[in-house]
Amino acid sequence: EAFDDLVDRLRIVMDSRDEQAVGPPLLGAVEVPKMTIRKAFDIYVDDIVAADLIGKSKVQRDQWKKVKLRAVNNFISLVSDKAMEDITVEDAQKVHQYWNARIAPKEGRPTASASSGNRDLGNLRVLYSAYFTYNGDRERKNPFEGFSFSTRIKKSRPPIPTEWISGTIL
Repeated sequence: EAFDDLVDRLRIVMDSRDEQAVGPPLLGAVEVPKMTIRKAFDIYVDDIVAADLIGKSKVQRDQWKKVKLRAVNNFISLVSDKAMEDITVEDAQKVHQYWNARIAPKEGRPTASASSGNRDLGNLRVLYSAYFTYNGDRERKNPFEGFSFSTRIKKSRPPIPTEWISGTIL
């Protein structure tokens, strides 16, 4: 199949009146511009998950998009509007460290919950995976994989007094 595709491309070049203009792009000799995370998000919304949004009202779609876009905007402010192909584990660590500093600050009170950090990291993980799967690269390692926060909150509860149990319940 790949060979047939190459033969078809060569035929197009040979049949063309301007081989110099048509040849390099058809034969893969021209570098394709890389897709930034913001543009990938637009493709994600408009093409990849468009069918999933059909049953939602405008308010629901806007809310859904706002939460996902927050993750992309946070990534851009922490790293840059980086090309999807160039996103690294170090970039994912920056996002994780940002949320970690808000969830468990060294001083002061937390300004965010673990679920907020998990939502951002999860949305970036899903966007990354869906984008490359959509483009035929199902094997690409996801740099956001494995980054999350524990949502367990340990609260100690005093035991219920035996007298209350026997006097009230029994």
